Amino acid sequence: MTYLSLLLVFKIAVTLFAVSGPLLALPRRALLARTKLEAGAAPWLRLYGVALTALLVGYASGFPMIAAGLFPWGVVVMGIVSHGGAASAMLVAGLAAR
Repeated sequence: MTYLSLLLVFKIAVTLFAVSGPLLALPRRALLARTKLEAGAAPWLRLYGVALTALLVGYASGFPMIAAGLFPWGVVVMGIVSHGGAASAMLVAGLAAR
């Protein structure tokens, strides 16, 4: 297994079990208690769980390419845009909160 494959397995497993799984599977009351958000946030949290699961499917699509000896550029670019976009959004939100 290549280092990139191991990274994808780690990323998928951690995100699935620590973030998207709980967002989709926890009962509404437990989800709101865990996040300390108001009741109106529950549908948005579920939607975020679905979006993360879609990203995980995208990451998993890299495995056949890696097995074929190809570099999964689309998966890598997706990760860069996802993480870079999240970091940029948090930076801008943090600057705007001042």
